Amino acid sequence: MADEEKEQAEEKPKKEKGKLGVPAIIGLVLGVLVVQAAIVFAIFKFFLAPQHTNAEEEGKSKEKRTRVVEEEQPEEDEEDVVMFKVGKLIPVGDEDIIVNARSRSPEPRYVVLRVALEVDTEEEIDEKHLEEILIPVKDEIIDVVSSHWIEEFLQPDFKEKLKKEIKKRIQPYFGEIRVRKVRFTKFLVQ
Repeated sequence: MADEEKEQAEEKPKKEKGKLGVPAIIGLVLGVLVVQAAIVFAIFKFFLAPQHTNAEEEGKSKEKRTRVVEEEQPEEDEEDVVMFKVGKLIPVGDEDIIVNARSRSPEPRYVVLRVALEVDTEEEIDEKHLEEILIPVKDEIIDVVSSHWIEEFLQPDFKEKLKKEIKKRIQPYFGEIRVRKVRFTKFLVQ
């Protein structure tokens, strides 16, 4: 009988050692969930939230202080946010302008662009006159773009140089109306 009691006493600890209780499993699961929630909170707090708050602060500061000035003559002594006055925009055609760029490689290289002209006028421009002007203007744009090597289009400041060159070439077609800026609404080099 004493042997049976010893065997039963030895069997109980063996069963308890191999088996976790329900409270231990619940505690373990809750602990893992708390750690995961802390990780998500830390990621949001330190990586995602700072970008969001900076954008909100910039938006609030823009609402507090704004002024409208001409684009070419901003005042540098004031610390206000500058909003540019945009002139009348005239799109050059309804379709993309596709130009074969000069290339040293045997395969053809293309520049695809859309152009809008910002003009400085308060008057309405006659639609028929505008159509007549835009045909040679588009031709001038094609001439300017096709005169450059494909490698030039990959330079960082080349687009601004190209805009100035186009503006200089097309201004005579507009006569009294001043072309303020050439804007690319699409610019793709293939």
